Amino acid sequence: MKGINHLFLRLLYLSVCWLVAIKPVLLAKEPDKLAICSTLFLFFVPLFIDYCSFEVNTKKGRFLKYCGAYSSLMGVVFTIVCSYEGIVLHSNEKAFGILKLWLLWRLLSIWVILSFGDWLVLSFDPVELKIQKIVKKKMRKQKEKLLKETPLSKRISYYEKEYEKPTKNTEGAEV
Repeated sequence: MKGINHLFLRLLYLSVCWLVAIKPVLLAKEPDKLAICSTLFLFFVPLFIDYCSFEVNTKKGRFLKYCGAYSSLMGVVFTIVCSYEGIVLHSNEKAFGILKLWLLWRLLSIWVILSFGDWLVLSFDPVELKIQKIVKKKMRKQKEKLLKETPLSKRISYYEKEYEKPTKNTEGAEV
């Protein structure tokens, strides 16, 4: 179905992660630093990897890609920095230094909104869809050409020719 692609699934994944993140971040009586860092890591790393694999063709798409890639990279760096022993989680205040955990949870919603924008632009923008069709055709032609040039295709064509040759019966008559 149109619009149901990996970007929609990513949007669902991030929404669920955002909702799950409320437990260790806000609802825990005593927040656990490891649980918070693990949640953030599982939120940001797949997002960063996905942004690195994007191929976009419009200005809106490039803007969303670079905003998402750099901001999720900053999120990964923040998570790694917070996981070290020097950064203290103040359980009674529910804060990493001066960053309150409720603010952190609300900041995560930015990436959910950004993911929604990615899904809309890259799945429904007419210019992006037109360019994606052209790119698909070119990629398929390149793959077909590559398959024809491989040594395997030469071997297959040799055996196809051998198969088409008439075979001789043991008595010498052609079959």
